[in-house]
Amino acid sequence: MKERLLLSRLAVSAVNTSTFKLAFLSAVLVCASGCPGVSEVNETYEIDVGTWDIKIERRFEERIMGETLFTLKSRPSATAKWLEVATFHADDPINIPRNNLKILGPSTAFFYLNRKFSVTTDAGRTWSIWNTYEDIRPACPYAAWIEMVHLSPDGTGNMVVHCPAHDVPDLRLFDTSD
Repeated sequence: MKERLLLSRLAVSAVNTSTFKLAFLSAVLVCASGCPGVSEVNETYEIDVGTWDIKIERRFEERIMGETLFTLKSRPSATAKWLEVATFHADDPINIPRNNLKILGPSTAFFYLNRKFSVTTDAGRTWSIWNTYEDIRPACPYAAWIEMVHLSPDGTGNMVVHCPAHDVPDLRLFDTSD
Protein backbone atom coordinates (compact mmCIF):
# COMPACT_ATOMS: atom_id res chain seq x y z
CA MET A 1 0.00 0.00 0.00
CA LYS A 2 2.84 2.43 0.79
CA GLU A 3 4.26 1.85 -2.67
CA ARG A 4 0.91 2.71 -4.28
CA LEU A 5 0.66 5.94 -2.27
CA LEU A 6 4.23 6.90 -3.21
CA LEU A 7 3.51 6.30 -6.88
CA SER A 8 0.31 8.34 -6.61
CA ARG A 9 2.26 11.27 -5.18
CA LEU A 10 4.90 11.06 -7.89
CA ALA A 11 2.30 10.80 -10.63
CA VAL A 12 0.54 13.97 -9.57
CA SER A 13 3.64 16.04 -8.90
CA ALA A 14 3.57 17.57 -12.37
CA VAL A 15 -0.13 18.46 -12.45
CA ASN A 16 -1.99 21.44 -11.06
CA THR A 17 -2.85 21.95 -7.40
CA SER A 18 -6.53 21.03 -7.71
CA THR A 19 -5.70 17.67 -9.25
CA PHE A 20 -3.09 17.07 -6.56
CA LYS A 21 -5.59 17.82 -3.79
CA LEU A 22 -8.08 15.40 -5.32
CA ALA A 23 -5.44 12.67 -5.67
CA PHE A 24 -4.17 13.24 -2.14
CA LEU A 25 -7.69 13.06 -0.68
CA SER A 26 -8.33 9.90 -2.68
CA ALA A 27 -5.19 8.32 -1.26
CA VAL A 28 -6.28 9.23 2.26
CA LEU A 29 -9.76 7.78 1.70
CA VAL A 30 -8.37 4.53 0.33
CA CYS A 31 -6.54 4.02 3.62
CA ALA A 32 -9.08 5.64 5.94
CA SER A 33 -10.11 2.38 7.56
CA GLY A 34 -7.93 -0.58 8.24
CA CYS A 35 -4.71 0.18 6.37
CA PRO A 36 -1.54 -0.64 8.24
CA GLY A 37 0.41 2.29 9.54
CA VAL A 38 -1.54 3.62 12.51
CA SER A 39 0.04 2.42 15.72
CA GLU A 40 -1.69 1.32 18.86
CA VAL A 41 -2.01 3.89 21.64
CA ASN A 42 1.55 4.47 22.85
CA GLU A 43 1.04 7.28 25.37
CA THR A 44 -1.94 8.22 27.53
CA TYR A 45 -2.55 11.24 29.72
CA GLU A 46 -5.59 11.03 31.99
CA ILE A 47 -6.93 13.53 34.52
CA ASP A 48 -9.58 12.96 37.16
CA VAL A 49 -11.42 16.30 37.34
CA GLY A 50 -13.54 15.25 40.30
CA THR A 51 -16.86 14.09 38.95
CA TRP A 52 -15.56 13.53 35.41
CA ASP A 53 -12.41 12.50 33.55
CA ILE A 54 -10.39 13.68 30.54
CA LYS A 55 -8.00 11.50 28.55
CA ILE A 56 -5.65 12.18 25.64
CA GLU A 57 -4.26 9.21 23.69
CA ARG A 58 -1.32 9.38 21.29
CA ARG A 59 -0.83 7.22 18.21
CA PHE A 60 1.63 7.47 15.34
CA GLU A 61 0.30 7.75 11.80
CA GLU A 62 2.81 6.44 9.29
CA ARG A 63 0.65 5.88 6.20
CA ILE A 64 1.21 9.16 4.46
CA MET A 65 3.23 11.77 6.32
CA GLY A 66 4.33 10.27 9.63
CA GLU A 67 1.91 12.37 11.71
CA THR A 68 1.15 12.01 15.38
CA LEU A 69 -2.54 11.66 16.21
CA PHE A 70 -3.99 12.73 19.55
CA THR A 71 -7.50 11.68 20.52
CA LEU A 72 -9.26 13.75 23.17
CA LYS A 73 -11.82 11.80 25.23
CA SER A 74 -14.02 12.54 28.22
CA ARG A 75 -16.47 10.68 30.43
CA PRO A 76 -18.94 12.03 32.97
CA SER A 77 -18.02 9.48 35.64
CA ALA A 78 -15.51 6.73 36.30
CA THR A 79 -18.06 4.07 35.34
CA ALA A 80 -19.25 5.71 32.11
CA LYS A 81 -18.06 4.97 28.59
CA TRP A 82 -15.41 7.31 27.11
CA LEU A 83 -16.76 9.90 24.64
CA GLU A 84 -14.40 10.56 21.73
CA VAL A 85 -14.34 14.35 21.37
CA ALA A 86 -11.88 15.08 18.56
CA THR A 87 -8.66 13.99 16.90
CA PHE A 88 -5.77 16.44 16.71
CA HIS A 89 -2.80 16.14 14.34
CA ALA A 90 0.86 17.06 14.67
CA ASP A 91 3.27 16.76 11.74
CA ASP A 92 6.08 15.41 13.92
CA PRO A 93 6.35 12.59 16.45
CA ILE A 94 5.83 14.52 19.70
CA ASN A 95 4.68 13.69 23.21
CA ILE A 96 1.23 14.65 24.42
CA PRO A 97 1.29 18.44 24.87
CA ARG A 98 0.04 18.41 28.46
CA ASN A 99 0.37 22.18 28.82
CA ASN A 100 -2.32 22.61 26.14
CA LEU A 101 -4.94 20.97 28.36
CA LYS A 102 -6.33 23.40 30.93
CA ILE A 103 -8.86 22.70 33.67
CA LEU A 104 -10.61 25.96 34.55
CA GLY A 105 -13.10 24.72 37.11
CA PRO A 106 -15.22 21.76 38.17
CA SER A 107 -17.01 21.61 34.79
CA THR A 108 -14.88 23.68 32.40
CA ALA A 109 -11.78 22.63 30.46
CA PHE A 110 -10.16 23.18 27.08
CA PHE A 111 -7.51 21.58 24.87
CA TYR A 112 -5.87 22.93 21.74
CA LEU A 113 -3.24 21.77 19.28
CA ASN A 114 -2.24 23.18 15.89
CA ARG A 115 -5.52 23.96 14.10
CA LYS A 116 -8.13 22.80 16.63
CA PHE A 117 -9.51 24.15 19.88
CA SER A 118 -12.06 22.30 22.02
CA VAL A 119 -13.87 23.49 25.13
CA THR A 120 -16.47 22.05 27.50
CA THR A 121 -18.50 23.86 30.14
CA ASP A 122 -20.64 20.91 31.26
CA ALA A 123 -18.09 18.46 32.67
CA GLY A 124 -17.25 16.86 29.34
CA ARG A 125 -20.78 15.87 28.29
CA THR A 126 -20.60 18.15 25.24
CA TRP A 127 -17.73 20.00 23.58
CA SER A 128 -17.45 22.90 21.16
CA ILE A 129 -14.78 22.39 18.51
CA TRP A 130 -13.19 25.26 16.60
CA ASN A 131 -10.95 24.57 13.60
CA THR A 132 -8.82 27.31 12.01
CA TYR A 133 -8.96 25.66 8.60
CA GLU A 134 -12.76 25.73 8.54
CA ASP A 135 -13.55 28.76 10.66
CA ILE A 136 -11.13 31.44 9.39
CA ARG A 137 -10.37 30.25 5.87
CA PRO A 138 -11.20 33.49 4.02
CA ALA A 139 -9.05 35.55 6.42
CA CYS A 140 -6.20 33.06 6.38
CA PRO A 141 -6.37 30.70 3.39
CA TYR A 142 -3.24 28.71 4.23
CA ALA A 143 -2.03 26.73 7.22
CA ALA A 144 -2.97 28.75 10.28
CA TRP A 145 -2.26 27.33 13.70
CA ILE A 146 -3.12 28.21 17.25
CA GLU A 147 -0.14 29.66 19.09
CA MET A 148 -1.68 30.36 22.48
CA VAL A 149 -5.00 30.25 24.29
CA HIS A 150 -5.79 31.92 27.58
CA LEU A 151 -9.22 31.57 29.14
CA SER A 152 -10.26 32.46 32.66
CA PRO A 153 -12.93 30.63 34.65
CA ASP A 154 -15.21 33.66 34.16
CA GLY A 155 -15.20 33.12 30.38
CA THR A 156 -12.89 35.97 29.41
CA GLY A 157 -9.81 35.29 27.34
CA ASN A 158 -8.07 35.33 24.01
CA MET A 159 -6.49 33.15 21.36
CA VAL A 160 -3.56 34.00 19.13
CA VAL A 161 -3.46 32.30 15.75
CA HIS A 162 -0.36 32.36 13.56
CA CYS A 163 -1.36 33.04 9.98
CA PRO A 164 1.66 32.92 7.64
CA ALA A 165 -0.34 34.36 4.73
CA HIS A 166 -0.51 37.76 6.42
CA ASP A 167 2.14 40.42 6.84
CA VAL A 168 1.64 40.41 10.61
CA PRO A 169 3.23 37.53 12.53
CA ASP A 170 0.18 36.83 14.71
CA LEU A 171 -3.49 37.32 14.13
CA ARG A 172 -5.37 37.89 17.37
CA LEU A 173 -8.51 36.14 16.44
CA PHE A 174 -10.49 35.40 19.55
CA ASP A 175 -11.23 37.82 22.37
CA THR A 176 -14.18 37.05 24.56
CA SER A 177 -15.74 38.62 27.59
CA ASP A 178 -18.41 36.01 28.17
